[in-house]
Amino acid sequence: IVNPETLIIEDEIDGIGCVGPKGIYTSSTGLYWFDLLNIYNASPKINKIGTSIQPVTTYGWSNLADSVKQNAVAGYDGAKQSFQIYFKTGNDKRCWNFYEPTTRWDLWETPYEVFDIITGEDGKPILLCEDGRLVKYTAGTNKRDWEWESKKITMGDNTNYKKVRVIKADADAMNRNN
Repeated sequence: IVNPETLIIEDEIDGIGCVGPKGIYTSSTGLYWFDLLNIYNASPKINKIGTSIQPVTTYGWSNLADSVKQNAVAGYDGAKQSFQIYFKTGNDKRCWNFYEPTTRWDLWETPYEVFDIITGEDGKPILLCEDGRLVKYTAGTNKRDWEWESKKITMGDNTNYKKVRVIKADADAMNRNN
């Protein structure tokens, strides 16, 4: 790590790299980047923030081809304090979204392949997409159906069956016809 004021090397870190210029993004919450092995944040300590999404079956970081990671694009949503990685695998266009305050990852579907990103004055990401489209992502008022998948809930005991007797779910504007 180089001190930008004195140009003195303050620290050396082995085993961490970056896939390229589109795999790094500077934000108000720190420096984010990814390599072929993991996703990182430095604020100022370097943290491996991608460890929890590595084993995800379909789009986990460890399960994506190296060529997909090398073509992925890093961005930031300042309004939501979220680091984003846009990628395309086959015909699927996705975005891993890391919400900084709770260190939570979400996988989003995106309408187009993303080639580059800038952050608008309001903090929302503006995407340069296929066919020359400019998209102000997550700025619309339309809502979409969504689903949530939990990891296996073992409660410390993998072999016994469990029953969930009470579930509390909070929502607003729920459509009860579906």
